[in-house]
Amino acid sequence: MVVEDLHWADPSTLDLIEVLIAQTPTVPMLLVLTCRPEFQLPWAMRSYMAHVTLTRLSREHMAAMVIHLLGGKDVPDVLLDHLIRQTDGGPLFLEELQRRRSRPISSSRPTRTSKPPDNMPPCSSVSRSREPTTA
Repeated sequence: MVVEDLHWADPSTLDLIEVLIAQTPTVPMLLVLTCRPEFQLPWAMRSYMAHVTLTRLSREHMAAMVIHLLGGKDVPDVLLDHLIRQTDGGPLFLEELQRRRSRPISSSRPTRTSKPPDNMPPCSSVSRSREPTTA
């Protein structure tokens, strides 16, 4: 089970996770929890728990990842510096930025030739629904 972003979890969710942590040694379960470094865990570490801190990627690792995401194309230093600043060395942010930049603009916007959704009422029923009712 994976629970991400514990720093945003509400108290009842944290209570549930604490119960799961207590049960982990008695059942076949892997529990992976993620949080920001400044988040203070509300439970004590146990002998069967491991704490792993992930750091930002180095410039070299970011460059390798950018080249991979761009299909092996070389990346100018100016663009690489811009990407590193924008993503703060976070690989998930870099992937998301690349995904958004590679998607055509028109794919997210309807065009004049776009077919309306099947559940859209005809225009006449929309205009009738806005007419004032007489009592």
